[in-house]
Amino acid sequence: MNRAPDGFRQAERDLAAARHAAGAGFHEWVAYGAQHGAEEALKALVEHLGGSLRGRSLTAILQRLG
Repeated sequence: MNRAPDGFRQAERDLAAARHAAGAGFHEWVAYGAQHGAEEALKALVEHLGGSLRGRSLTAILQRLG
């Protein structure tokens, strides 16, 4: 089952939460939400392209994408 659309939706929610945190001045949560959103989007892209992976390293995910 391809869960890429779910991953992309989660990435959008994470980034929306980061924007909300920014407006409230919670900058440490902005960094967390933005990083997590990027992670979710990249994982969804890998899955969309037919791959799968585990882990949270943006560098490792980007290397996998080539």
